[in-house]
Amino acid sequence: MDRQRLMVIGVLGLAAAWMIDRLYVSPWWEEMKKADADAKKLRGQVDAAKETLAQQPRVTKQWKALNARLHPERETDTALEFVMGMGDLCSRAGVSNLSTKIGREQKLGERGQFTEYAVETNFQATWPSLVKLLIAVDNEEAFLRVQRIAVTSREKEERLDVEMRVSTVEMR
Repeated sequence: MDRQRLMVIGVLGLAAAWMIDRLYVSPWWEEMKKADADAKKLRGQVDAAKETLAQQPRVTKQWKALNARLHPERETDTALEFVMGMGDLCSRAGVSNLSTKIGREQKLGERGQFTEYAVETNFQATWPSLVKLLIAVDNEEAFLRVQRIAVTSREKEERLDVEMRVSTVEMR
């Protein structure tokens, strides 16, 4: 009977171990596996975030270079708008034979956030149209300043030959 008793105790022990495993150990073990998998996934995300963060200075540098290429300095745009604006003012005033000259080398100087540009104009006008142009320059919304004006009249003609240098300031 000793042997039967040992077999019953062994079977009951195995059954008890199987029950304990099914009721307590297996659910706990499965939850630990899930928690470990979640922890590995989070570690991977943290590592990826750290890698991205380490790349930030390089990405910022590349973005600034790209942005500088996409949005170059506005000097030529400002100069072109300035010349076109002067052309409009002159046409509204009624001057003729207008020629303007501005270039990158005509940029007069930079002081802090301001850049000054100048345009040389040569044209023919009557006295009333010249006065009308000077009033229009003075009343213009954009800051315009006449730096130099040279007026030459011809004896037998009503027209004046005018050389005028006008400047404007751009705020960066």
